Amino acid sequence: MTLPARSVIIASGVTYRTIDATGLDRFGGMGVFYTPLTARDDVRPGAPVVIAGGGNSAGQAAIALASSGHHVTLAVRGGDLSATMSQYLTERIADLADVDVRYGTVVREVGGTERPERVRVEDVVSGASETLSAAALFVLVGAVPHTEWLAQGVRLDRAGYIVTGADLGRQARTQPPWLDLGRDPYLLETSVPGVFAAGDVRSGSVKRAAAAVGEGSIAVRFVSEYLGRRSAVAEQRRS
Repeated sequence: MTLPARSVIIASGVTYRTIDATGLDRFGGMGVFYTPLTARDDVRPGAPVVIAGGGNSAGQAAIALASSGHHVTLAVRGGDLSATMSQYLTERIADLADVDVRYGTVVREVGGTERPERVRVEDVVSGASETLSAAALFVLVGAVPHTEWLAQGVRLDRAGYIVTGADLGRQARTQPPWLDLGRDPYLLETSVPGVFAAGDVRSGSVKRAAAAVGEGSIAVRFVSEYLGRRSAVAEQRRS
């Protein structure tokens, strides 16, 4: 189906990668999280937590949680954080006594009554397992943005997220189609004028529902601005 439109807001979201562990579905949103930003609201102060992942999001979460008084176990499948995490994060983690990095380790089970109380981890080489006390599990192993249908339409970053606003580059205004419009891209505008992106699918967005809703409302405001300017230009050309 083809629908005509003068403007579009893309809010197609992402699919968060998960892990093969028992108990994830049982505690989803009640101690098992796919974003670190819920920690301050949903995990009791000082409680031990486990993070599955070895990328930048996992590193940032480990630092934030440890700084808030949590003992953090970072379960990393690989054998070297530097291969998947920025150097400044690995250096900060190395200086934090409350972050225990377990290399070659995967999470196999989350257990508890109403909320997580323990997490069983396993050594990928020896198969040996250990049960850790944990009030929460953060699964931070990446996400897949729903943008495969946009590859030839708007600019995407290396991970497939939609690039918007100032991230399109300082030179955007000096190139078509922005040169003809005589303006910079709006904050949530993609490389195509009049096409906007909001929420998790946008490069650099804060991966949280409230933030996505906020971006959606801002995008609507920019659509109004875009259509208003477009109508004004058309009127000037007719006169």
